[in-house]
Amino acid sequence: MAQSTRIDPVLIMSVLTFLRRHEHGYDLADMASYFGVSSERMLEVIEFLWVLEFPDTVLSGSENMFDFDAEGLEAEEPWVKLTHDPAARVARRFDPQELATVLIGLDAIREHRSESEREIIDRLSAKLLGRDPETGAKNRDENPVITAMRRALDRGTQLELDYFAEHADAPERRVVDPLRLEVHGAMVYLSAYCHLRQGMRWFRHDRILSFKERDEPIGTYSETERNHPLQVRGKSMPELELAIAPSAFSTLRPYLNGKKFPPLDADGFSRCRVFFRSYHVAAKLAAEHAGAVIVEGPPEARAFMASWAQAALANERTES
Repeated sequence: MAQSTRIDPVLIMSVLTFLRRHEHGYDLADMASYFGVSSERMLEVIEFLWVLEFPDTVLSGSENMFDFDAEGLEAEEPWVKLTHDPAARVARRFDPQELATVLIGLDAIREHRSESEREIIDRLSAKLLGRDPETGAKNRDENPVITAMRRALDRGTQLELDYFAEHADAPERRVVDPLRLEVHGAMVYLSAYCHLRQGMRWFRHDRILSFKERDEPIGTYSETERNHPLQVRGKSMPELELAIAPSAFSTLRPYLNGKKFPPLDADGFSRCRVFFRSYHVAAKLAAEHAGAVIVEGPPEARAFMASWAQAALANERTES
């Protein structure tokens, strides 16, 4: 197979799951039709897996490589059968930072996928979090605002929003051209051209009071406009001194207002000053990324974090 052939990680995960369910094998042409690709494309995926070495395991030699029934693939009507699956023999455990990195990567892959592919990723994320895969997949996008934003992106059409900006006295009607989404924690942000403000803006999903899907197509935008960084700004926001591990970079990047993280220190952390809307927001982020986001100053911020953590533990004991 030519090295330039692009292999889709979602398709690979789906093919492996499919073959594990059909342990006696499956017709290559029928399998390709099931996934909506050509037989040639499906054969490229199988050939890619055939030479793929499963890394960082106790297995050695050919035991850490996928294997298929060669005779079946060479038959007049090719047949695909997975005969050795190294991934099935290895316990998959993640420490908190590794799990966060995997989930962030899945979110990044998910952003530009079709609805069926997003469902696959949602089920995988639910499994990694120890949740019911079917319930987790169904509940992922149950918010109608998020569903409308994704639908507008897929269609390339405008949205009309009643948006309550952070420092506004009342909501405003905005007509926007949706360009992309970013997910950070529990918040989903829409990057869009705002016709009212005549510029690029970010819209947080929980501040959209109502919406209307329009049929008007969006305009043409450059890659720079489509990829402008998410920035979190505000008035009189406290500035905190943080030590941030690489696994939390994706979550904290919006708070850097387009700046890069400083180089890592000897202990593996990047240190910088970051503005937050409140100490409470910083405390939640530090708790969600325990060990990867550490508040080092100022003293009043550290005191707040300590009291916040004590209150959270006390509340946990009360509920249990």
